Amino acid sequence: MEDLTAPEFYNMAEDMDRFGGDPNRTALYWENEHGEKRTLTYRELRSLSNRFAHGLSSLGLRKGDKVILLLPRIPETYVIYIACLKKGLVLMPGSEMLMPKDILYRANHAEANAVICHSSLADRVEQILNEVPSLRHLVVVEGERAGWHSYEELIKDQPDHYCEFAH
Repeated sequence: MEDLTAPEFYNMAEDMDRFGGDPNRTALYWENEHGEKRTLTYRELRSLSNRFAHGLSSLGLRKGDKVILLLPRIPETYVIYIACLKKGLVLMPGSEMLMPKDILYRANHAEANAVICHSSLADRVEQILNEVPSLRHLVVVEGERAGWHSYEELIKDQPDHYCEFAH
């Protein structure tokens, strides 16, 4: 009979990475409302999440830091979630429907250290920046913005091997 005892430490990103050895195994099918399609293999997902985890490390984010995520359902969102799990960051998912006052409440209540958001939502975060003393890092996805680190730049030239899974 199989042992179903929960392990003392578990990080879902480790299980995701186990599939990364097969370069053809599809992890994600994505299609938007305009019919644009993308797929990511487990190997690509592992590589991109490793590179982004290193990018987050370069900002100084560490295990236990709190990160608000304001992202639509795009492939980068899954990469970002997995990278954050690998680092042991505390994730606070947010909806595209959150308004500045909602973001302000969550950021202050949780003492968030970072926000990772889509460029279409960055203006909402900028409206409340002066009211959130704990926010040290801002990352924007799909575009560049003054005062923000871009997702694309953070993964650029980063190694695609990462073995420091947080437990």
